[in-house]
Amino acid sequence: HSHFGVLRYHNPAPFSVQAFGVELCETASWVPPLFGLAGVIIGTLYVLLDQTLETPADSRRASPIKVLSGILMFVLQYWLSGALL
Repeated sequence: HSHFGVLRYHNPAPFSVQAFGVELCETASWVPPLFGLAGVIIGTLYVLLDQTLETPADSRRASPIKVLSGILMFVLQYWLSGALL
């Protein structure tokens, strides 16, 4: 969202994230650890809830294509939500 000007960080000063000379986004130093923590919490909840709700083992194993498709759809909707605002 910072790439499209929807969101700006002021304090602490933002830094640019680049890959192959292309600016991907501008973010504050606290954002990557916060996203990492969210990933750990969400991943842990999946494991705990699967065990608690006794989800069948074969339903717990998604194919690599299904996982990559989910990631791609998330990235696409996140990008579109910034581009369309």
